[in-house]
Amino acid sequence: MVYASPEVLDMNQTPTKKIIPEELIPALPISMRQAASQLASQQLNCLGLLETIMDLACTAGSEDVKVLMDRLAIQAPELLMIGLAQIQPIKNELHRTLLPKLLNIFLIGHVNSPLVIRLLWHVQPNLLLEGFFEMYKKDPTSVSRILDIAQEAKIVVHILKTDVPLFTLDLASLAARRQNLNLEKWLMERLAKDGFAFFGACVDFLEKKCALEMARQSGANVIPTLQLSMDVIRVFFRILSERPLPPAETAKLTKLSQLYTQLYPQLNENRGQLEKKPAGLGEGGENERNYSDEVEEMVRLYFERLYTKDISASRFASVLKACRTSNDQRQVNFFSCTTHTLLDEARFFSQYPENELMATGELLGLLIDQHLISYAQLRVTLKLILDALKYPVGSKMFNFGIQALAQFRSRLYEWPQYTLLLSKIEGLRGFPTIVESIATTLKQLAQKDPEGKMMMGLSTSSGTSPKMSTPTPNENDNPSIVNNTTTTATNKNDVAPNVTTLLQSTTKQSYENPPEKVQERVSFLINNLSAGNMRSKTVELKQLLQKPIWGWFSHYLVVRRVSIEPNNHELYSALLDELEIQHLTETIIEETYLNINLLLQSENIVNSSSDKNLLKNLGSWLGRLTIAKNKPIRHKDLSFKDLLLSAFEKNRLVVAIPLVCKVLQHASNSKIFKPPNPWLMGSLKVLAELYWTEGLKLNLKFEIEILYKTLNLDLNEIEPTSILEKHGPPGISMTSEKSSAFENSTVLSQRSNKNLPEEQIELQQQQQYQQQQQFLQHTPNQQLQQHQAPPPPPPMNSAPPTGSLPPVSQQDSRLDIDIAPVLAKLQVNHAIAQLMIQHPVIKTAVYAGISEAFSEIVPPIIITSANIAAVSTKEMVLKDFATEVDETRLQHAARAMVLPLACSLCVVTCKEPLCSGIITVVGANLVQNGLPEQLAEEIASTMANENIELLCVYIDQLTKIKALEDIDRALAPAYASRVAYRKQHHNGNAPFFDVLSLNGAPHSIQLPEFLRPTHGITPEQFRLYESFDQRTYLAMQQQQQQQVSPINNFHPDAIHLQQQQHQQQQFMGAESPNTAMANGASLLNAKLEQMLLELDRLIRQSGITSISQLPPNHDICLLVRQIPLLVSQSPSPLQTMITFVEKVVLMLYQSTTPFALEVHTMFLQSLFEISGEVTKETLSWLIYADDERKYNAAAVSTLIRYELLPLEEYDVQLAKLINAKADSVIEFASSLMRICLLSQNPITFLEDHILTVSSLYKLVKNDEAPASVITLIEDLKKSIEEPYADIKHDISCLELRMLMAEWVRLCQHPMATDEIYNSLTQKVMQVTKDNEGRCFFFRLCTETCVNHYLAFRSVSTLHHRRMIHLIDSVTKLVSAMVIEEKSSDEAKVKLLNDALSVMILVLSHHHENRGVNFNQKPFLRLFASLFDEISKIRTKSIDASALITFSDALYTLQPNNFPGFAFSWLQLISCRSFLPQLLVANDGNGTMLCQKLIHALLKFLGPLLNGQQELPLATKMFYRGTLRVLVILLHDFPEFLCNNYIIFAQAIPNSCVQLRNLILSAFPRVMHLPDPFTPDLKLELLPESAEEPVFDQSYFDILNENNFKSKIDAFVGDKDEGFYEALEAQINLVQDDKEDHESYNTDMLCAFVLYIGIKSSQLKDVEISQTPAMLAYKYLLSKLKSEGRYTVLSAIADSLRYPNSHTCLFNAALLRLFADQTEVVKEQITRVLLERLIVNRPHPWGLLASFIELIKNPSFWKHEFIRCSPDIERLFENVSR
Repeated sequence: MVYASPEVLDMNQTPTKKIIPEELIPALPISMRQAASQLASQQLNCLGLLETIMDLACTAGSEDVKVLMDRLAIQAPELLMIGLAQIQPIKNELHRTLLPKLLNIFLIGHVNSPLVIRLLWHVQPNLLLEGFFEMYKKDPTSVSRILDIAQEAKIVVHILKTDVPLFTLDLASLAARRQNLNLEKWLMERLAKDGFAFFGACVDFLEKKCALEMARQSGANVIPTLQLSMDVIRVFFRILSERPLPPAETAKLTKLSQLYTQLYPQLNENRGQLEKKPAGLGEGGENERNYSDEVEEMVRLYFERLYTKDISASRFASVLKACRTSNDQRQVNFFSCTTHTLLDEARFFSQYPENELMATGELLGLLIDQHLISYAQLRVTLKLILDALKYPVGSKMFNFGIQALAQFRSRLYEWPQYTLLLSKIEGLRGFPTIVESIATTLKQLAQKDPEGKMMMGLSTSSGTSPKMSTPTPNENDNPSIVNNTTTTATNKNDVAPNVTTLLQSTTKQSYENPPEKVQERVSFLINNLSAGNMRSKTVELKQLLQKPIWGWFSHYLVVRRVSIEPNNHELYSALLDELEIQHLTETIIEETYLNINLLLQSENIVNSSSDKNLLKNLGSWLGRLTIAKNKPIRHKDLSFKDLLLSAFEKNRLVVAIPLVCKVLQHASNSKIFKPPNPWLMGSLKVLAELYWTEGLKLNLKFEIEILYKTLNLDLNEIEPTSILEKHGPPGISMTSEKSSAFENSTVLSQRSNKNLPEEQIELQQQQQYQQQQQFLQHTPNQQLQQHQAPPPPPPMNSAPPTGSLPPVSQQDSRLDIDIAPVLAKLQVNHAIAQLMIQHPVIKTAVYAGISEAFSEIVPPIIITSANIAAVSTKEMVLKDFATEVDETRLQHAARAMVLPLACSLCVVTCKEPLCSGIITVVGANLVQNGLPEQLAEEIASTMANENIELLCVYIDQLTKIKALEDIDRALAPAYASRVAYRKQHHNGNAPFFDVLSLNGAPHSIQLPEFLRPTHGITPEQFRLYESFDQRTYLAMQQQQQQQVSPINNFHPDAIHLQQQQHQQQQFMGAESPNTAMANGASLLNAKLEQMLLELDRLIRQSGITSISQLPPNHDICLLVRQIPLLVSQSPSPLQTMITFVEKVVLMLYQSTTPFALEVHTMFLQSLFEISGEVTKETLSWLIYADDERKYNAAAVSTLIRYELLPLEEYDVQLAKLINAKADSVIEFASSLMRICLLSQNPITFLEDHILTVSSLYKLVKNDEAPASVITLIEDLKKSIEEPYADIKHDISCLELRMLMAEWVRLCQHPMATDEIYNSLTQKVMQVTKDNEGRCFFFRLCTETCVNHYLAFRSVSTLHHRRMIHLIDSVTKLVSAMVIEEKSSDEAKVKLLNDALSVMILVLSHHHENRGVNFNQKPFLRLFASLFDEISKIRTKSIDASALITFSDALYTLQPNNFPGFAFSWLQLISCRSFLPQLLVANDGNGTMLCQKLIHALLKFLGPLLNGQQELPLATKMFYRGTLRVLVILLHDFPEFLCNNYIIFAQAIPNSCVQLRNLILSAFPRVMHLPDPFTPDLKLELLPESAEEPVFDQSYFDILNENNFKSKIDAFVGDKDEGFYEALEAQINLVQDDKEDHESYNTDMLCAFVLYIGIKSSQLKDVEISQTPAMLAYKYLLSKLKSEGRYTVLSAIADSLRYPNSHTCLFNAALLRLFADQTEVVKEQITRVLLERLIVNRPHPWGLLASFIELIKNPSFWKHEFIRCSPDIERLFENVSR
């Protein structure tokens, strides 16, 4: 009925209940109606039909119902889901299982998910909610998907009403984050409805989120969840804190708030920081303190005095103000308790008498006026008064508001929004004093803020509740707080782009806000917009975007989307193109102009990177909408020249240049505004002038470079303008960058400093000082020998010091460092440099990141390190030089000490943080610019690690300058005191003592006289200071590297000379540290060259012929290990390594002996492992260089043998040279091929050099080959044809091998297409025309694969991978040939059969010849790969035949025939893509083939297990594998085991009990087994016991021998005792007494036992004891000996399976035999049952039931064989439990 044709049966026309009724469709949204109509027209849209199908699941046809449901779940999951949801209650297990599976389909994602979810909500909402909850429990991050689903189905509001707190709160938080829910309103409604219970749920939710976030930040492995946004957290705490709470809950909430503040410091941005107050003040103190009874009683008394007018409100407020700042804790507690009580009582103000309420209002107003209400409570208090003023005029609450407002009206100017809201209250107009205060305040605000910035967002606030108006903190309360807050906000803005500036700067809106539902829907559509769903989303957007809401949409798109989503600009632009609403696009462009102007006018944009990012994003968006679409940017809207000029004058180029560049970049996509457009070129020339202006920041130059690069222009070719020369801003010189440094310093020194800011003066002085140091450092000793007072040190970050200037404190100074010089010297490796050339944005991101990290990390450390070193040095030298009158010696000693201290401390402190900071910032910049995270991290790490030493050198130089400045400033009084002493005491006879030393070294006063310093310090003491190490950081690094190398024996004089050179070099001077590096590198290269010559000498003198003979501790090995270590210590290890490897390669090619070749190749291999860059460079030369020196066959073959050359690339290049007939190449190629392919031990195979051999073969065919090539080809033919000399074949074996090799190479090529594959396959089919030719080709391919695989078993995994690829390529060729065979399907199958037959013959040959050395791995790969390739063909006409062919092949390969292939065979038959296909085949052939394979497996395994005490390891592994195969069959295909249990069980030895139980435990999947432990369980009463089981009866064919089967049938009918003679003869019952053991026809005996039992089970109403089976069993048990009886009883036990007629009969027979037979037989029956139960599960159900029924009989426990041994007795007791 489900699949019936509508012409035959149309279920839609029947009067039945529909799953989707027609009347429901019009109520659905328009977007869902079409899909609903299509579903409603299907046959399955009948609820009664679905109910009937589910009822059938409880019948015998349950399997068919499951299959049908599986199909329906694929074809019509929507109807199935909705229908099953409507069927209540749950009918069966299938119904219960299907519901969650189907629901999961639509929750994960389905094209009709919105429709199904919406319908489910109507028919079964609880089911849908359970699905949501279950999905949320498994993965809390799925709440995002749940919200999307609920949004599309429009059921978010309903879900949020459910009582599942954690889920609904998480969902609401995410909805609020997406601006789809007013979280504040929702929380207030839920709190009002559910009260304190919901408050507790909110707190629990916040605690859980806090704990997860803390664990995540600590690095713990936590369940991933969605983090709460800052806005959501603030709303939660704001709403929860407004409710009156018990002190315990208030304390809990406050503590939670503090935890969140620690986790997210940015939560403090909008509420400022409270100054430190005495305990009890502020929000935290009030909420956390439990006030004493004494304090609370005092508060009560004061309020009583207030209400009885014993004390005035002003007096009460004065008392509170005094208590607030008191040092007495009780008074502080009194203040806290009073304010807390006052605000806590606010909810009851409406119940106060009017007089008391007026007094309360006056007090509350006074507290506000006198700043006694904390900021956290101020918002609640002001809102309370605002709400009171909205009561009717004259009411007591209104009068309360007036009374309070009158007290603090002087503070209204602090809250502009609050004042505006007050001005709109009509009732206040009757109070002139208040109205006048409000009007005056508004007037003052208007004068201060003519543009209305302070009134931002008032339109929104006025249109909503007063909750949106939050008072700002008072600046007068604590100015430092405001400053700190501003600074913090500025810094936080740099973290990520936000639209705060745009939102706050928005003037009064000129548009109407659409309804909230429209806003939510538009937001949802934009959220889910993608290129794939653009058309569908546009249709709905067009309907929503009516003209009145264009203004709102343009503001939403530009501010909320475009400004912070630069990656989606193209998507949004495409959306506007798709909408095709011209006026809307113009509105959006106008909105873009508006926001750009707002940002340009912002005062904070220069210091806020987030605002600058917003501006850049808007600029890019503007260019995309205008210039890119050939629309002009009007001068009145935005003039780039004027903008740049104004920015130049105001020093705001950091804002203007990125904006202009981002807009103009889109000119590359324009047809009009591209070069040489005059308008564009005018702006570009101004940018060019700025670029060549001295002092322009590096990142701004990069922006201009990127613009020119995008427009394909050269900066050097554009003539800059000269309009900026007349408008020079402070600190930027117009001098060309090409002028010398000395000229720059002259210009800067001559320029007037009157109008320059202090920072620019400092920058000039620092540059002058650095330039002077270049000359002064060449003569440092002359400076020290001068006797006049030393000149003051040059400044770094403060005004030029003079003798009279006081020291500058560290807190007042900030170190501004120009990092441009070091950026120009950065080392960039080749790969990253190429990326920077291709993508200039990478260079910008890298350089900007290094600059940012350096600026953030280094300056504070330099200041701190220099300060620490200066203080320490000052204390030390003042103590030691207290009596030293010569200030030059004092200065010399101080400088000598402070420099190494400061530099070492600073470099050590900076190095690690700077490296980590560069990696973090550069990586983040690169990811932000669109690079993959892994690549970004790699680039950042490389740049940081390669340049950290260079940066440390620069830091070392900067620290020197700062340290000298600090120490000279600190010792300036000491210098001055010595100069003054010399002026006063010309004769110098009076002793000198520096009283300043007493401040720092008071301990010297207690020293004995003879230990105190007198008459200065001695030369020996001064030498201690002179001995301080003053070498530079770079020199120390090089010395450490030289000391690490054990073989470095540089001359000490050379080291000393090098150190002196390092000391004289200045980083900013004309000579860079690279000179020192080069000197060290040259000495290192010389040493390496000496060692290489030493290696060559050792090789020649060793007398060793092979590297295998080389001892591990030989001098050669030691030298080879030392050289890489020495190379790694080089200042530039990469360049040193490349130079050294070139020499090694040269010596390799000059080697003349095999041993020398091997040593140099091994050495080269070890060097390759050190550096990938060196490997790349060397291989490039070896493969691609046009150099005849590399044509050395012996050297190249050695490189190939050591796997250093990539064979595929080398083969391609060598073939190209042969085809080009390059000089010497042909002879070289011939020699190389002979060594690689025809030597006694071949190095490679023909497949590795196919292109080279093909080129040489072509030369031979064209008669262009030299004699050596002809000889090579002939020898190749002989070597390939030799194994097939006795086989007649018309095709050249070499050509066939070359065809195969071409195919293998083609499979390696990533660009190979199906056409190329097909053409080569056709060529193979043409060459191998007939059947014999193809079989020969298959043999050649198979043997080639196997021989190659077995050739080098000890080589690395690279060879193994190549062989695997070779085998897979050959099987792919066979599959392609099968496809290419077009004649018929039979021909395809025959071709496959031929290939398999050839493979089997080759396997048989190897198996027979190699014996125990047979390797089954290549054949396993061949058969597995071939089956995989054939399975991919998926041609229905040959699928079944191919499967049968493979099965026959595997049956031929069974372990009984090929024991050496047993493990591989087991793996092949148990393959998940083979065995299930056999068993699901509908024709029955598959089951028969599978039976043959399993039977062959058990027949092979049986003898291995039978009678062995200790099994070999191989047998154990094979048994374990067999066991797993049978377990899989038992689980997935139990019916297969049920049907073939007789055949399989008889193939298993009696000792393999578990294996037998595994097969006998199978039962049909549709059957539900009863519990065998059920009391009074009777098998004959079970309904299943009347059913005849299905099984394979082929096992009984053995009974046809001598017409024995007909005799059995006759005996069943007449029970003639003459039958026993025929029985004895047939089973060979007559035994020879001389034989030691019994010998029966076991198969015949077992078949008879089973057959007669089955025949007897078909007899009705016959007593069990009178059945033919029981008569025959009793006769056999009486005649047979022990072994025979055991066989009979085991055969009976084999039929004790699941409940059926056979199990019922054999159970009854076994129990009757136990009751009637002798003690010996009873013992044997017990043994048979027991040994099958004491093994591990599974146990057959019938066997367990029979044994339970047997031991229930009390007489069973009286038998002697049970009590014969304590162990046996204990065993029975355990089993009986």
